[in-house]
Amino acid sequence: MAAGKVIDADGHILEPPDLWQRYLEGKYKDRAIRMEKDRDGVEYFVIDGRPSANLRGVGPAVGGIGQPYQEIATSGSFSYFDGPKGAYEPTARLSYMDEEGVDAAAIFPSLGLTWEVEVKEAALAAAYARAYNNWVIDFCSADPRRLIPVAHISLLDIDEGVKEVRRVAKLGVRGAFMRAAPPSQIPYWDRAYDPFWAALQEADMPIGFHVSLNEYFLGHQWKMNESVTAVSSPLHGYRFSVVMFDVQAAFAALCQGAVFDRFPRLKVLLLETGGGWIAHFLERLDAKHKLLSWKTGLKEYPSEYFRRQCWISFDPDETTIPDVVKHCGADKFIWASDFPHFDASPAAVEETKQAVSSLPDEDQRLILGDNVAQIYNL
Repeated sequence: MAAGKVIDADGHILEPPDLWQRYLEGKYKDRAIRMEKDRDGVEYFVIDGRPSANLRGVGPAVGGIGQPYQEIATSGSFSYFDGPKGAYEPTARLSYMDEEGVDAAAIFPSLGLTWEVEVKEAALAAAYARAYNNWVIDFCSADPRRLIPVAHISLLDIDEGVKEVRRVAKLGVRGAFMRAAPPSQIPYWDRAYDPFWAALQEADMPIGFHVSLNEYFLGHQWKMNESVTAVSSPLHGYRFSVVMFDVQAAFAALCQGAVFDRFPRLKVLLLETGGGWIAHFLERLDAKHKLLSWKTGLKEYPSEYFRRQCWISFDPDETTIPDVVKHCGADKFIWASDFPHFDASPAAVEETKQAVSSLPDEDQRLILGDNVAQIYNL
C-alpha cells in the first residue's frame, strides 16, 4: 500500500464529569451536568437537577472498548473512569494514536450523544453545548494539528445554533455535529433551518449527522424493564441495530427539501452508521426522484447531491466496502474508529487497512486520510 496520512473521522472522548461545573456560564452553574452515585455505588448523571433517565451506569458502554461487554455490563464494577487513558487525557490520546498509527483524529463527545434528549429548555441546551465546545477546544489544544475539535451544535433554538457556528468558527474549530434526529421534531427540510445551513456554508464548516440517543426512534414505545446498559433486553440490541435510520432520514430530508440546491457548498457527513447501505439508498432515492421530482422540485438526482457534497464513514469490519467504493467513488468514504466505545475495534487501523487493501493505492489513500483532510481543510 502506498504511504499516506491516516486520519480517524470519528473518534470519541469521555467528558470529565465536572466539565459543565467548570465551563458553564455563571447563570447556569447550579444546573450543571454532574455525576453522582446511588446507595449501591452505581454512577449516574444529573441533568438540570434531575437524575438522568439514560445516563446511569454507562461506563461499560462508553468506555468498554476491547472488554467482554456482557461481563463488564452486568458485573457493576466497571466505572465511567475505567476506560483507556486515551479517552480522558489529550497526552494519553496522542500516545495511543502514535501506537495505532493514527496521524490525526476528529474528536467527538460521548455524553453529548445522550444528554440533549433530556433538556427541553433551548437556552440551557445551548449553554451546555457552548460549555462542551469550550472544553473540547482546550482538550485539543495539546496538539491542534492532530486533535481536531468538532463542535456540538444544539438546534432547539436555531438562532442559537447559528450563533454557535459563527463563534466556534472564529475559535478555529474545523467542523460541527448535531443529532441526526431533530430535537424539535421539525424535519430538516423545513426552511426554518436555512439560516443554519447558510452559516455552515459561509464558514466552510462541515456538519456531521451523528447517531445519538433518540427518544422517539422506531420502537420507542417498547419499554425496557432494565437499565439501558443491560444486555438481556432485546430492545438494547435493537436500539444499536436501528440507530442508523436517523442518519438516513436526515440525509433524505436534506435531499427532499432541496437544501443542497439552496446551499451548494454545504458539506454533510453521515457518521457511525456503516457505509454499505449508501449504494442501495441512493438508488432508491433516485428511483423515487424519477416519479416525484415534479413535487419536490429538485434540480438533481439525490445521488448527485451525495457525490457533490456528502461523505460517509464506514466501520473497520465492513467487508462490502470495496464493492460499494467502486459503485460510489473512493472520494466519498472515510473511516472511523468509534474509540473508546464498547462496540469499537481495538485494532481499527489494522482492520481498516485490510478492508481496503484490494483497492488501488490512490483510493486507499483517499479513504484512510486524504478525504478527511479535504473535508476539514487540514
